[in-house]
Amino acid sequence: MRFRTTAVTLTASMLAGTVLAVLPATQAAAGEPNDEIPRIVLDEAHQQVFLSTGGMNDSLEVYDLQGTRVGTIDDQPDAGEMALSPDGTTLYVAHTDLGTISAVSTTTLQQTALYRTDVDTEHLAYAGGRLWFGYHDANAVQEDGIGSVDVQAQTPAVHLDPQWQWDAWAPSVLADPADPNLLVVASDGGDGGLGLFDVSTATPVERAQYEDIGDTAGAAVTADGKDVAVPTGNSLVYYGISDLMPDGPAVPLSDRATTLAFAPDGTAAIGYWLYWSVPPVGLSVLKSGESAPRRTFDTPVDEGGLAWSSDGSRLYAVTGGGSGLGDTDPVLHVIDHPEQADTTMALTPPDDATAGTPYTVTGALTSGAAFAAGQSVHVTRTDAADPDGTALPDPAVAADGTFSFTDTASAQGDVSYQVSYDGDRDHAQAGGSVTVPVAKPAKADTTLWLEFTDRAKVGRKLKLDGRLSSPLAIPANATVTITRQDATGPVPALVGTRKVAADGTFQISDVPLVAGPAVYTVTYSGDDAYNGSTVSATVAVSS
Repeated sequence: MRFRTTAVTLTASMLAGTVLAVLPATQAAAGEPNDEIPRIVLDEAHQQVFLSTGGMNDSLEVYDLQGTRVGTIDDQPDAGEMALSPDGTTLYVAHTDLGTISAVSTTTLQQTALYRTDVDTEHLAYAGGRLWFGYHDANAVQEDGIGSVDVQAQTPAVHLDPQWQWDAWAPSVLADPADPNLLVVASDGGDGGLGLFDVSTATPVERAQYEDIGDTAGAAVTADGKDVAVPTGNSLVYYGISDLMPDGPAVPLSDRATTLAFAPDGTAAIGYWLYWSVPPVGLSVLKSGESAPRRTFDTPVDEGGLAWSSDGSRLYAVTGGGSGLGDTDPVLHVIDHPEQADTTMALTPPDDATAGTPYTVTGALTSGAAFAAGQSVHVTRTDAADPDGTALPDPAVAADGTFSFTDTASAQGDVSYQVSYDGDRDHAQAGGSVTVPVAKPAKADTTLWLEFTDRAKVGRKLKLDGRLSSPLAIPANATVTITRQDATGPVPALVGTRKVAADGTFQISDVPLVAGPAVYTVTYSGDDAYNGSTVSATVAVSS
């Protein structure tokens, strides 16, 4: 996973060309104060990310999809919520306290129109061929409601529709990706719960409502348009779009979430933000159907600060803005493969290893996501004889993340193994290394055995049959030495040497020279792998 951050420079700079000045507008009646919340909108068709600073400066910041700042759109004071037109050609920007909405070309980055609402204008969404917004009007009998602009008309008209269901703050408006003529309305800091509207005409018609949950700030519609998800207390609750009734059990969260965004596969990015403190978890990624986050980050994200790429491979998050701890410059974070669960690898060497004897290294991958069949790891062995490394066969990973591989070292010394896991959509890459001290093998014991006639005559040939044996295979080309001790002198005489056959057998022939006892001794001196051994036999020699 890659994680990039780019800080917003809060200094106005002009793009090439002339930016259309914002038309004079009547200051809207004071309602919800400027919250200085940075927000983002993703424009993949033009490889752009737009960032508004909630009034911290008078321009929009423009980034490429890698998170590099490429310019600004100037003369956008008090810019807050944003929305793209369905064809991606126009970016709409709400100027909250100014009571205006500007239209900006996504190709030229020039303002092309300005619509005056004369109310606190927030939370944009495009549905039913119109641009919808939530508003607050402190001068009206019914202060809060939803409004729309017929942006496709030759002469666009603004239509306000007061709603008794929501109070205190302008409600959020959420488009339904599965039905362009439906609009979900959710409270944003006040009461009212959820409402579902048919917006196929300029007059919205409420089809369903659910008021029992009160504040639904941070609500978002799932990517398939099946549900609207609402952070409630320390849980995430899904409500079916068709009837706005709870759809499935609540999902526990680490804290009260402030914003949500859904990937195409249903994975939720959940942002947390606290005005007077920094939350212990600022951002988490929760896979659909799982109860624990795949990943967590300590960067707090407020409302409107999250966006997924269309293929779900990248998550954009903006942090910063105003808080009780002071204002901080917004920072754009680009997180590659956010659905990949953290993956760690542990390797365990054998208790002991001996050259020439197979030994086994065990390993385990640990992750919040299960491992599918067919996964494997890569192993490279390095030692003094092969410092460049040799690849071993890829061990398979079991469903519980365990794996093992067996190897045989040819010589004494340290053998190192580098193990890597490539990861997949659900798992981050992981790797590790382990060193196995390989000992010199213990020598095998050997035994000599002789078969002979214990009587002989001087001058006649004497034969003795012998065998060298061992628990291991008989060493190739092993040689035994035969001596004779008799009355001819105080020092044993060398009879000769014999090469042992593959089955360990050998024969001794000798001619005794004097009468008396003759002691024949056979010795195997051993080698690096075998201990030596000896055997003696006494023959009575007569004249």
